[in-house]
Amino acid sequence: MIKKDGKRILASVLSAALAISLINYKVDVKAADKVLNPALTGVKNVSAEAKQADNQSKAEGIEPKSDTLKAEEDKQVRVIVELDKDSVLDEANERNMSLSSLSESFKEEKKKELKSEQDEVIAEIKKSNIEADTSDVRNYDTVFNGVALNVKAGDIAKIDDIDGVKNVYISEEFERPLLTASGEMTGAAYTGNLDYKGEGTVVAVIDSGIDYNHKAFTLDNESRARLSEAEVNKLIEEKGLNGRYYTPKIPYGYNYYDFNTNLYDSYGVMHGMHVSGIVGANDKEKKLYGVAPNAQILALKVFSDDLQYPTTFTDIWLKAMDDAISLGADVVNMSLGSSAGFSVEGEKYPETEMFEKARRAGVVVTVAAGNDGTITDGNYYGVKPLEGNFDTALIANPALDEGSFAVASMDNLKKYSRAIGWKEKNTNEFKEQADVVPGANAPADKLTGKWIELADGREDDPFIKRNIKGNFAVIELVNDTEGKQAFVERLKKIVALEPSAIVFYNPESEAERIGRNISLGDEAGNITVVRIKRSTFNKISNANKMSMRFTVDIFMNEEPFENPSAGRLSYFSSWGPTPDLRIKPEITAPGGSIYSTAEDGRYQNMSGTSMASPQVAGASALIRQYIRENQLNVDNASDFTKLLLMNTAKPVLYKEDTPYFVRQQGSGALDLKNALETTVVVKAEGTNDNKADGKLEIKEVGEKKFRAKLTLENFGSEPKTYSISTRAVYEPVTEGYRTETPEAVDSPQSFEGSEVTVSGKSSNTIELDFDYTGADEIRVNNFLEGFIELKEVDDESTLSIPFLGFYGDWESERAIDAFQVKEDGIDKREVQFFVNKLVNAASSMFITSATLRLPVVNDTLYFSPSGAYHKDVAVRLAPLRNMDEIEYSIIDGDTNETLRVIGKSLKVRKLNSLGRKASFNIMPDSWWDGRIGGKLATEGVNYIYQIKAKLNTGNSGGGNNEQVYRYKLKVDSTAPELSEDIEVKSVEGKNRLKRVKFRVKDSGSGVEQIYLNSLKFVGEEGNNQSGPALPPGVDPTPPGKKKPSSIGNISNDALNAGEDKATAADEMTISKDNAGEVKNAPGNKPTAIDGISGEDLKLGKPKFGKYLILNFTDEAEKDGKILPKVTDGKLVISDDMIPSDPSESREIYVNRNGSRNEEIEVESSFLADASHIYITVKDYLSNQRNVTVKTGESASYNSVSFLNFYDSIKDRGVKVYADGKLLDDDKYDTLDKKVDLKLVMPDDNWHLSTIYIREGHSVKYLIRDSRVSPGMKKEYNYSYDKNERAVSFTIDPLKSNKEIVTSFAKGAMPEEVEEKDIKVDLKKAGLGNFKEIKLDNKDITIGEDEILETRSGYIKLDLRFKDGVKPVVKGVILHKKDGENIILPLKGALDLDTGASGYSFAKGFSVQIHYNLTDDTQIEIIYEGSEADKKGTPYGNDLYNDGYNGVNNTKTKYPVVFLESPSLMAVIPSNNEKTVKVEGFIGNVKSDDKVETIEVSLVDDKGKVVGEKVALSGDDIKAIAKKYSYGGNSPYNGLGYTFSATLPVKDFCVNIRVEAVTKKGEKASIVRRAFYDLTDPVLTYEVLTRKLDSRLVTIKLHSTDDSLRLKLYNGDSLVGIVDKTDKTMAYGGVVIDKEITVPLNLGQNKIKISAVDLAGFKDEKEISIFRTK
Repeated sequence: MIKKDGKRILASVLSAALAISLINYKVDVKAADKVLNPALTGVKNVSAEAKQADNQSKAEGIEPKSDTLKAEEDKQVRVIVELDKDSVLDEANERNMSLSSLSESFKEEKKKELKSEQDEVIAEIKKSNIEADTSDVRNYDTVFNGVALNVKAGDIAKIDDIDGVKNVYISEEFERPLLTASGEMTGAAYTGNLDYKGEGTVVAVIDSGIDYNHKAFTLDNESRARLSEAEVNKLIEEKGLNGRYYTPKIPYGYNYYDFNTNLYDSYGVMHGMHVSGIVGANDKEKKLYGVAPNAQILALKVFSDDLQYPTTFTDIWLKAMDDAISLGADVVNMSLGSSAGFSVEGEKYPETEMFEKARRAGVVVTVAAGNDGTITDGNYYGVKPLEGNFDTALIANPALDEGSFAVASMDNLKKYSRAIGWKEKNTNEFKEQADVVPGANAPADKLTGKWIELADGREDDPFIKRNIKGNFAVIELVNDTEGKQAFVERLKKIVALEPSAIVFYNPESEAERIGRNISLGDEAGNITVVRIKRSTFNKISNANKMSMRFTVDIFMNEEPFENPSAGRLSYFSSWGPTPDLRIKPEITAPGGSIYSTAEDGRYQNMSGTSMASPQVAGASALIRQYIRENQLNVDNASDFTKLLLMNTAKPVLYKEDTPYFVRQQGSGALDLKNALETTVVVKAEGTNDNKADGKLEIKEVGEKKFRAKLTLENFGSEPKTYSISTRAVYEPVTEGYRTETPEAVDSPQSFEGSEVTVSGKSSNTIELDFDYTGADEIRVNNFLEGFIELKEVDDESTLSIPFLGFYGDWESERAIDAFQVKEDGIDKREVQFFVNKLVNAASSMFITSATLRLPVVNDTLYFSPSGAYHKDVAVRLAPLRNMDEIEYSIIDGDTNETLRVIGKSLKVRKLNSLGRKASFNIMPDSWWDGRIGGKLATEGVNYIYQIKAKLNTGNSGGGNNEQVYRYKLKVDSTAPELSEDIEVKSVEGKNRLKRVKFRVKDSGSGVEQIYLNSLKFVGEEGNNQSGPALPPGVDPTPPGKKKPSSIGNISNDALNAGEDKATAADEMTISKDNAGEVKNAPGNKPTAIDGISGEDLKLGKPKFGKYLILNFTDEAEKDGKILPKVTDGKLVISDDMIPSDPSESREIYVNRNGSRNEEIEVESSFLADASHIYITVKDYLSNQRNVTVKTGESASYNSVSFLNFYDSIKDRGVKVYADGKLLDDDKYDTLDKKVDLKLVMPDDNWHLSTIYIREGHSVKYLIRDSRVSPGMKKEYNYSYDKNERAVSFTIDPLKSNKEIVTSFAKGAMPEEVEEKDIKVDLKKAGLGNFKEIKLDNKDITIGEDEILETRSGYIKLDLRFKDGVKPVVKGVILHKKDGENIILPLKGALDLDTGASGYSFAKGFSVQIHYNLTDDTQIEIIYEGSEADKKGTPYGNDLYNDGYNGVNNTKTKYPVVFLESPSLMAVIPSNNEKTVKVEGFIGNVKSDDKVETIEVSLVDDKGKVVGEKVALSGDDIKAIAKKYSYGGNSPYNGLGYTFSATLPVKDFCVNIRVEAVTKKGEKASIVRRAFYDLTDPVLTYEVLTRKLDSRLVTIKLHSTDDSLRLKLYNGDSLVGIVDKTDKTMAYGGVVIDKEITVPLNLGQNKIKISAVDLAGFKDEKEISIFRTK
C-alpha cells in the first residue's frame, strides 16, 4: 500500500472485492534443481517489509543490508492503479441508485470514458522510465476505476506521481488453495476463473469409503447438479442397484464388499475420504477446494469393514464400476491396485471388458500407477538394477489395462507436517518440519520443555536423572546394525527417566531425511517421539547454548511447509512400461504431500499415486463440463478427454532440458490451463503402433530408427502453426549398474524446426522419420524414449507426444535372478538380490522344507531323500519379470528324459515393495519329495532340476517368451566315515588336557562339522529330567537354527508364555521339548542314543556339557584371520586354540584346503571336564556318525548359567557372586556338589521380580511377580539383605548344569510381610451364587457374617457356581483396609495355577481369585447388570478398555465384527452334513451398550440372502474378554460378544454375512469370503485305438470340479492345470481336457491318473493296458 495525500485504503478490502480477477495463474511446472517460482504460493508487500527491516536495523545500531533492499526493489510485483474518475458504481451511489437501475446506455458510455482515461495512464507509464509489463493489463470500471499490471517494486512511487493516479496498491494474491497448492501445479485454479468447477458432472470414487457429512462435501448450486434424489431413486429401481441416496454432493453410495450402506472408513487410513476431497472438496470456510468442487461424487466403497482382512477383489470393483456407468458417471477414479501388474491385452478378461464398456460409454477411468518405484527400490543393500536387468517396471494392475488412464505422482509445492519450534534471544521465532508421534498424555496444541542433549552415557549422569523428567531428551538416531542393540538399551534407560519427549536427530548418513515415524512400543506410550533433520538439531543446539532458560515447542497440529522436492517426480511413483512395452503411466499429477479431507470434519496429509489419480479425475470432469458447455462434437468423450490432457501435459524436467523418463511420467504433468486454451489435438501412430492416440508405442526394434505419423485435428476456427522439435533421453550405466537417472540424447533429428499448419475445423497429417543411429549412448538392450513437441509459433502453447520403444531383444533378460549354484551349460550370472551378502545367501535359492539351503559341490546341488532335514528340494525365487507360468521338472542328466513334472506356478509376479516385503517368494508348486514313480531317487544318478518359465511379454518382442533354467542335482544319503580306533591321550604336566586323534571322510557333499562334546552319566539322585540330553552334534534343531545362548531381559508374562499346566504353583515340568533334549516317559528305560553303548547307559543318564565344534569351509580367512587348514590330509587343533576354562564351548573354523572328499586325520586338544567325549562327524546334509570315548577322568564339572547375564543383569549394574567369587561372565563351573549364589543390586531403581531355576524340563520359581515363593524359600535357603540389596540362595545338590533366568521390575525390593491373621470380607462377592468354596485347594465353610478368616500371603480362592447359575462376571475389585482399591486383571486359569495374580471366570462353573493379601480386605465381584456394573465400574484390567489398537482416529468408533472362523479365502473340506461353522465376536461395543442380536447368513454375489438366516440372541451371545491376534498384529483387546452358528452350504463360493445390532441400535456387518468343497473332482478317460504291440498309448482325460483350480496327474507327474483365480474369485466350476501319450513296457502296464482340486481332494483311476511283442 502506498500512501498519497495522507489517505490510506486497506488493500485487503479492495482485493477481497476483486479476488476472482486478481488471481495469478501463471504456472511453470519445470522440475529443475531450483524450487518453483515462489509466486505460486502467494505475494507479499516485500518492499515495505524490507524497508521496515532496514529501519529496525538502524535503530539497533546495525548497518542496513542495502543489497537486500535493492533486490527487493528489483522484484516484479503486481499492482492495482486506482484512477481519479469515479467508477460506474460510484456514479450510481452519487445518484442514490442501485447499479442495476442505471441504464445500459449510460453504463456503456461511462465505461468508454473510463477506458480512455486508463489508456492514457498506460501510455504515460510507457513513456516514463518505468519497467512495466503492459502486455498483461486488466481493466476495471464497475466496482472501481483502475488497471492492474506488473511493475518493478522500486517503480511504484513513479506511477504514484502520474497525473490522474489516485492510489497504487500492491496486489495481494488470493489463491484458491486447491488442497495445498496442487491446483497451481495442475492449472486447476485457472479453470475456476473460467467458471469450470465441475457443475453437472459426476465422478465415481471406487475406494475405501467416505464421510458424506463432511462440511467440504457441498455444492454451490444444487440446481446445476446432474443427479437429484428423485433421479437417483429412479435409477436404483430401474437398474436394480443396492445403494442409496445420501446428499446432493454424494448422491449415491454403497459398500460393495459387505453389501451394506456403511460408507465410513473410521478404522482405516480414510484413503477414500482423502481421494474424494482431492476430486471435489468445497470448503468455503477453510477455502480448501478439490479440482472440481461442484462435481458430484459417487461413493463406491469396495474395501471390507473386516479389520482382519481389509481387502478387495476384482469381482467387487468391477461391480462398482458397472454401477458407476449405470448411474451416468463422467469419470471413475480408482486409487487402488496391485504392484507389477500383468498384461492381458488381447485376452478375454473381465476387467479389460469393463474398461472397454466404460470407454464406449464415454467414461474416463483414472487409475493410480502404484507406489513402488522400480523393482530394486527398498532392497536391503540399496543396489540399483544390474545392466542386464532392464525390465524394472512395477506399474500396477489395473493401471496397466489399456482402457485405464494411468497416473504417476509428482511432489506438491507444499507439504503438511507437525513441527518443532524455538526462539533465539527472545526475538526471532523459528519453526521447522518434524516427524511427531504424540504421547498418550500430550496436549492437543503443543508440548514445551527444556532441551537436554544426551551424548553417549549421559543418561547415567545424576544431574540428568534429576532434571530430565518432563523435559526433552535429545539423542542421535542410530541406523547401523552393529550399534542398534546398544542403542535400544540406552533407550530403555531414557524411557525409564520419564522425559515428556524423546527427540531423535538424524545421523550424518541420513542428515535431512524425515518422513518416517519412530515407535518405541507400549512402554513409552506417554512419551512424545520426535524425529528431526540434522540441520534442525544444529540450529536448536546452537540456540540452546545462547540462553539459560531455553525451551523448545513441539507442535501437534499439521501445518504447511515449503516442499524442497516440489515439482519433481515422487520417488515412490511406480515406473512403466507394461510387460508388453506399452506406455504406462500416461500422465503425471501432484501426489506427494497432498492435504485433503479426513473423516469427522478434519483434514490430513497423505502421499501416493492414489492422491495423483483423483487430480486427473477432477480435471477430466472439468474437461467433460467444457465439452458439454461448448458443445464440442467429439467421437468419444473418454478418448477425447484423455487425448487432450495428454497432449497438453508438460514433460517434467529432471534437470534443465532433460525430462524424466517417459517410463516414469508418461506424457508429463497435467496442465488444465493449456488443455482449455488449445483448440488442437494430436494423434500418433507409427512403427509397431497402429492405434492413433496420444502416445507412440514403438515396442521392440532391432535398429535405432522408427517412423511417426502425426495427425493434427483443429476443432477451433483459427489456423494454428507449430514448430516441431524432439527431446530424447537415455539411461547411463555405471560400473555395471543402471543409474535410473536420465541424460539427454545428443542427436538432433532432420525435421527439427520444421513447421506444420492446420486450418480451423480441419486436420493435417505429417510423417516423421527418426534416426538415432549416431547416438552411441543408446546401447543395445536399452529404451528409446522421449517427446515429440509441437510449439505454437504465435503463442506459448505446446503440444507433446511421448514415444517409447526398446532397442534390442526385450525377451533376453532372464526372468529369475541367479541362484547359489550356476546354471548347467551357462556362465555364472551376477546376483541382483541377496538375503545376506556376507554369507553369499542369494534371494533365489534351492531350499528344503526345513528352509535350509541345499549344499553346492562342483556346481552341483546335493540332497538326501532319506534324511531328516535335506529330504526334499524346492526353490525360492527372486522373480525379476512377470511370468505367465513356471513349470518345475526333474530331468535325467544323461538321457535328457523328463522323469517327473513336479508342478506349475501360474501368474508369478516380479518382486516389488522390497521396503516391506521379502526379496524372494517360496514356490509351493516346486517341492520335490525326492521320489520318481513313487520310489526314492537314488545315489549315483545325475539329475537335473529344470525350471521352465513363460514370460508375460505378449506380442511385444520376437515371440521367444520361453526361458529354461537347468541345475545339476545329486542324492547323498550316506553318513561320513568315522574311524573306530580313536586315540585319547593326556598331555603331560597339564591337568585334564587331552589330545584326541581320529580319521573322517565323506564321499558326497563333504564334511561340514565335527563335534567333540563333554559327556557324563548322572545317577538318579542327581537327575530330575525326564530323558537323556542330546549334544549339539545330534541336536534335533536343524543346522543353522541353533538356540540362542541368552534369552534377554524378558517380562513376567513372557516368562510364563508357552508353558503347559504345572504340577504346582512354583514348580513345574515343561511338556514342550527343549531343543537338545529327548522326551522319555517316566519310568521307562533311557532312550538309546547313537554312539552310546548300553554299558555306558548303565552308569546313569547321559548329560552333555561343553562342546568344541570344527566348522569346515573353503575359505582361507575369516574376519581377517588366517584359518587353521588341512595339510597333507591332516588337521591339527593346538592347545592355544581351545578355551582354558574347562566348561567353555568354542567353535573353530578350519580351511578344508581342497580335501572335501578326501580322508582327513584330525588331532585336536580338548580340556576334559567330564568322563567321556561324544564325537560326531556330520556332512552338509546332516548325515552323521557318532562314537563315545572315555577321557580317563572320573570327576565331572557342574555349572550354573545366568541366561540374562549380558543383556539384563550386567547392563543394570547387578553384581553376581558364586561361592563368594564375583562373576565376569554368565557361567560358573565347579567340581563341588553345591553352590552359594548372591545377586547385589546397585540401587533401589530396580529389583528382582523373577528368579527361576531350570534343569532340563524342570522349572522352579524362587521369585515370581516380585513375591518369594513360600515352598521354594526353604529349599533354596533364600534370604534378602535390605542394607546390601542382596538376594542370596543356595543350590544343593548341584549334580548337573542349572540355568538361572531373571527379570526385573521398577522400584525397591518389596518387603516380605510376616504372616498374620487377616479377615477377608465376602459380603460383596454374591455368595448366594456358589455351592462350594475352596481356599488353597481345601473346602471351607463361610459363616453367616460372610467373613473368611485366614493367614496373610498368597491366597487361592476358588468359588464354584450352583447348578444352573450362570451369571456373567464383569470384574473383581479388592477393597483394602487402607482405602486402596485394586482392580484385578483377568487371567487364564493356567496363569493362576502357576502363581500369577488376578482372577479367572468360567461361566456356570467357577470364579478363581489368586492374590497376595497382606491385611484385611473386602472382595467385590461385579456381575453383569448389577448396580456396580451399571455405574460403569471398570471391567477387569484397564488395558481391556482400550479396544481396537489400530489407526488413530478421533471419530467415535462403531462396533466391529471379528470372524475367527473361517478365515478369508479358506478352502473348507465338506462334511457329511454339508455345513460350515461360523465363529467370532463383536468388538468395540460402547460400555453403556451391549449386543442384542446377531444374524448369520449366506448371501449371493449381489448380497441377497441364500437359505435361512441364523438369528442369535440372549444366551447365544456371551460377553467375555477378548485379546484377538492374527498375523503378528493385535487389532483388538477388549470385551467381545462371542457367537457361533452353523449354516448349510450348497455352492463352492461362500459369502458369509454377519450382522450385529446393539441395544441402542448401532450396527456392524461384514461379509467373509470362503470356499466350501462340496464334491470331489470327477475324472473320466478314453483310451484311443492303438496296435497291440504299440510302444505308446494315447489317453484322453476329462475332469470337472466345483472349485476354482484343478490339476491332472499321470502318476506323480503333473500333466495339466486350469486355474480361474486370476479372473474370478466369485464363481466356481472348472473343466479340463487333456490328451497324454504314455510309453508302454512289454506285458501288463498299470497307468495311474488322478485329478486334484483346490482343497486337495482327488479322483484316481488305474488303467491296465497290455502290450504284446
